[in-house]
Amino acid sequence: MSSRAALSSLRIHLRNTLVRPLYQVMILVQPVMMATLAHYVYRDASDSFYVVLGSGMSGMWMATAFSSAGDIGRERGNGTIQPVMVAEVPIWVVFAGRTFGALLLSAIPVCVSMLFSVLILGRRFPDGASAPGLLLAVVVFGLGCHALGLLLSNLFLLSRRTVVLQNFLEWPLLITSGVIIPVSALPEALRRLASALPMRWGAEAAARAYGGGGIAWGPIGLALLLTAAYVTASVLLWRLIERRVRVTASLDLA
Repeated sequence: MSSRAALSSLRIHLRNTLVRPLYQVMILVQPVMMATLAHYVYRDASDSFYVVLGSGMSGMWMATAFSSAGDIGRERGNGTIQPVMVAEVPIWVVFAGRTFGALLLSAIPVCVSMLFSVLILGRRFPDGASAPGLLLAVVVFGLGCHALGLLLSNLFLLSRRTVVLQNFLEWPLLITSGVIIPVSALPEALRRLASALPMRWGAEAAARAYGGGGIAWGPIGLALLLTAAYVTASVLLWRLIERRVRVTASLDLA
């Protein structure tokens, strides 16, 4: 039952999301803009990771964050969140299907960014870049986005101002993830905060593989551990929210 609900949610998310013009711009045009900006900021060939891969990986988080907040807002606005709440399947399973759908769509910016960087901007992958390491790191980075997006979708459930929260969280978390600027360039307090993000370690694993370091098992392990922690926190949070909603018969905070 749960797996069928998640798959149905995923299909609906893909179908509804791909027809939205704003989302099409975000996954097709925005990676080109990010890659172009990074190309002129990072002129040194040693920093090409932020152009070729970082610009596209940033789109993975933007797509997940945009979907996590926007879907809940649309559900509340359309009045369809209540039937989902009383369904037999836990709502976090439905949100997980939608967030995973956003994760699948977020692979598009990575491909667009790489193609544009190589074919148009003339950037090249280093000779020692590890293809298996890059693929694994990008997948782990995406899973981290998925886990954090799932947690945010639960938090946004009790807020009518999801768009405001989405806009506030998108860029700070993007900066601290290490895909547009090096984490080492951040202040010490932000570096410590970034250590709690699974995306930060996925980005480090990708940067090491890009630079010829092979598969970075240490950062990948940390990213997967944090991802599991975020998923667990999401499930526990949902159970608390479900209990509160059934007692108060309301989705509002007050």
